[in-house]
Formats: sequence, C-alpha cells, structure tokens
Amino acid sequence: MDWRFKTALRLACPTEIPLTNLTVVPIDMTPTIFDNHYYRDIMMGRGLFGIDSDISTDPRTAPFVMRFAVDQNYFFDSFKSAFVKLSSSNVLTNMQGEVRRKCNQRN
Repeated sequence: MDWRFKTALRLACPTEIPLTNLTVVPIDMTPTIFDNHYYRDIMMGRGLFGIDSDISTDPRTAPFVMRFAVDQNYFFDSFKSAFVKLSSSNVLTNMQGEVRRKCNQRN
C-alpha cells in the first residue's frame, strides 16, 4: 500500500473500533464520476480494501486490472457487455428464488 495513502487512511480513521468510527472514505479519487480511476488507484497501491490490492497482483486478474487502468474505453466496453449479460439473466424471485446462506451452496 502506498505509504501516503496509508497515512491518510490512518488520519481519517483514527480508531480501531468500527462502531465508534463513522468515517466515510471514497473508494477512489473520483467517487462521483463513472470512470476507470478505481483501477488506476489500485495499480498505484491505493486500494481501500485488501481485495482491491489482491486483484491488482493476482495473476488471474492483474491483466484485466492493468488494461482497465490504462484504457478507459476498454473498461467502458467491458462494463457495458457485463451489464447487458447481467440484466438479461433470468433472476428467480419470490418462491422460485432463494437467498443463499453460503453463496456457493444451495440452502
């Protein structure tokens, strides 16, 4: 993690007890704009959560992170494609569907 980012987080989140620390920290430098800045940030060691850093170094996901970071149009095209696929899937609702207690197992 970038040491400047880590220092800024420590200053923004001074306590270790979550219930007494109601701090909001943006996940990237442009929280109100839909762009690829999240990927650019994690490539520079400014991931807010461990998973953010992990996807930038894991050999299975690092190539995607790097490509999304350097090519905003590629990120937009990939997002559009994924969004269309997700929105056209047949989501089961009411009695047909279920909320899984463990995501990889049926209840």
